[in-house]
Amino acid sequence: MLKLPTGSSLLKGLRQGSESDAPLNQGDKRMAENPEKVLDEIIEIMGNGMKHSPDNPQKRSQHPKAQGILWGEFCVDEATLEAIPEELSSLKVGLLSQIKNYPSWIRFSNLKTTNDAKGDIHGMAIKIMEAEGESLPGSEDGVQDFALIDVPVFFLKDRYGYRDLFRAAASFKKILKLKGPQRFFQRFAQLVSTAHHIRQFLMPSPCPMTWRFRNIGILAKYKIQKKRHKPNTLLHEQFWSPTPLKWGEHTVKITLQPWEMNAASKVKFTPDYLRQQMIQRLTVDRKEAVFDVMLQVASDNEPAINDPTKQWTNSTIVKVATLRIPPQVFTRSQQEIFGEKLSFSPWHGLKAHEPIGDLNIIRRRVYQEMAKLRAEKQDKPQPEYQPENFEPSLLPRTPIYKQNGITAFVPIKEGRIPALHEALEKFKEGEGFARSPLTHFARFVIFKDDDLDFPPQLLFSSNFDGDQELYLEELVQKLGHELDAIFQHCESYTSGSAQNFSRFRAFIQKFDIPIPAFYVGCRGASAQEIINNRNLRERLYGHMSQETDVRAELLELNKLTPQTPPRPEPSQKFGTVVKISRWVGRKVWSFIGVNPTQNDPSEREVYTDYAKARMKAVAESEDPTLQVQNQLSTLSRIKSDRHLWVLRLVLKLVNQVGGYSRGTLSGIGTIHFARWVILEKGTLEKDRAYLFFESNYGDTWDNYLEDFVYLTITAMNSIWANLEKYPKNGCQDVELFKRHSKTRQFEAQVFYCAYPDVSIKNILSDRKLSQAMGVVGDFVQGRYRIMQDVDDHPFMRFVKRVNRMD
Repeated sequence: MLKLPTGSSLLKGLRQGSESDAPLNQGDKRMAENPEKVLDEIIEIMGNGMKHSPDNPQKRSQHPKAQGILWGEFCVDEATLEAIPEELSSLKVGLLSQIKNYPSWIRFSNLKTTNDAKGDIHGMAIKIMEAEGESLPGSEDGVQDFALIDVPVFFLKDRYGYRDLFRAAASFKKILKLKGPQRFFQRFAQLVSTAHHIRQFLMPSPCPMTWRFRNIGILAKYKIQKKRHKPNTLLHEQFWSPTPLKWGEHTVKITLQPWEMNAASKVKFTPDYLRQQMIQRLTVDRKEAVFDVMLQVASDNEPAINDPTKQWTNSTIVKVATLRIPPQVFTRSQQEIFGEKLSFSPWHGLKAHEPIGDLNIIRRRVYQEMAKLRAEKQDKPQPEYQPENFEPSLLPRTPIYKQNGITAFVPIKEGRIPALHEALEKFKEGEGFARSPLTHFARFVIFKDDDLDFPPQLLFSSNFDGDQELYLEELVQKLGHELDAIFQHCESYTSGSAQNFSRFRAFIQKFDIPIPAFYVGCRGASAQEIINNRNLRERLYGHMSQETDVRAELLELNKLTPQTPPRPEPSQKFGTVVKISRWVGRKVWSFIGVNPTQNDPSEREVYTDYAKARMKAVAESEDPTLQVQNQLSTLSRIKSDRHLWVLRLVLKLVNQVGGYSRGTLSGIGTIHFARWVILEKGTLEKDRAYLFFESNYGDTWDNYLEDFVYLTITAMNSIWANLEKYPKNGCQDVELFKRHSKTRQFEAQVFYCAYPDVSIKNILSDRKLSQAMGVVGDFVQGRYRIMQDVDDHPFMRFVKRVNRMD
């Protein structure tokens, strides 16, 4: 950890240097200029441009096009504050002095262009409300503003550069206004004047140290970069504050890092595509956007601490808050007017977060004067809206329909396996994953095998609803302490990381392995929907034998129905694709070493004593009943690079076929979730590749394996024949195949299922039942018309009895 400033001497020197205009080189003769007069000239030039502008209402001179005025929350939570290092504890002032969700308004914008397709630098201004503490002079109480851009540096560093640039720009605009042959001499004179101002901007003095060619290079670099690589959405851009500010005893810059879930797919670059992408996510899809709020804390020896044209190289980055933008409608005309009247300035804020540096001093007066001019130029009176009173139009979040998975293999520290077993047993005895509503299935497995010859690994595997970042955030909030007790026995883990979202996310993502083939038995069915539908069935069947009036109970049950109907079954046209895949699979058998006619007992696998002992332990851990779900976790070495190439191709096909399946995988209707994961060379610190297979199913182990053999022979041989010691005659020899699978299976020290007594058939039938309950609810509430076409509905007799119609 870098040593950081603990006093205010550095800040004092910075502020004094800024106010006396220290950045200018001694060779610049304009050192004698009055800094206040330079600032007056900047305001005069900008004011003249605004007065002659045809816009009404008057647009901002910088960042005129607003992509959206959004409502959000600046969230400071206990876990994030506790994760701030002890040496940076003095950061806990101002906004960080308490645990609170601050209501905020956020404005996204373009720097200059109004056509998004042309590319531009973009801005993000945040107005945080209900801030508590001493305010800066001239600032309204209870607010804190931050102004950021999506590039890490600014191209100017002092007021003199600003003044010279505006002079040149204003002079060039005068040339464009002069038209007609009679204006020739005026244009020529103006051209000479413009050339002089451009020279004055680029080379303000004979001293090369004051020349600004580098500044123009910075602007051109990022302009070109933004034109070539336009963002798909501003909700997935990182934003920085190019100028520093005081934060307690430290000098900091702010950066907002977007969560990966904010990303948008490929888009069509239209003139308003950035705004449309925001509308798509926040209004149409009803999904939130989240940013991590990070502070870049300068050290004592930071050379560029007050130069916004240079990035800080000696600094520490720490997360201090989360900015959440919930689903909302932000296209209302009142909100557009409200957003244009909002004024953002770094000088609107708390004394604890005072801006420093010459650029910030410029902003103080310029922003004030420009806001006054904009208000004076309004010909038509505009409604007055106050940030603290304007009500956002929020939307309920879209129910989660997408399921994802984590497969993290983490090396275990030497000698920690016994302690890890104890931690896992303690986790198993507690509530564990039951406190995570997003979790379907989860497990911890210790992979230690003398025959496979790799260092001991801890597998953390989970099947969950929604985006990975939201799921990890839930685990940190609800299981942080318990997970910390487990992962502290693993390599690369820092104690306490599971109680801090940013560190835990980085840890998991470091070891998480991509899933090339992922099967979900009931896609779109969230864990909570499955549980609610099961409860609905149990309560409904309990009432069907009663003679009492259960009308009120039915209405209550109706609340448990899903918010949207299940997705339709896929078209049968994919059956042709499946047939072709099977034909191709049989053709590759001989290529990867399977010969169904070969059955030489002498070539069968000979098991070591270690393998036999582990097979016995795994068999004893299995539950032979059908009352709970079972799990399968196997790990095998891949034969060669040739087999690895074939396996990648086959798994792509399996993933495509499984992606269109609903309820069954090639006729197997007991699988809830399954995945095939390739551990590339070096993943387990060995120059070998492995295949990990995991399944969560509702059947006995023997029946499950037999279903695979009899219903998916083509796929089974095409996948597992690429693994070492696979039977040469394929899976047709069922008992030999079972032994091969058993020797590579590992016992799960922790195995969790959110609905242990619900099968795939139950999930599908319960969903239909919940839909039918929607019809029942309509009938009970008097909307009889809906039931006219369903007199033979299975629930009709029950509904009539409830309403005393029989």
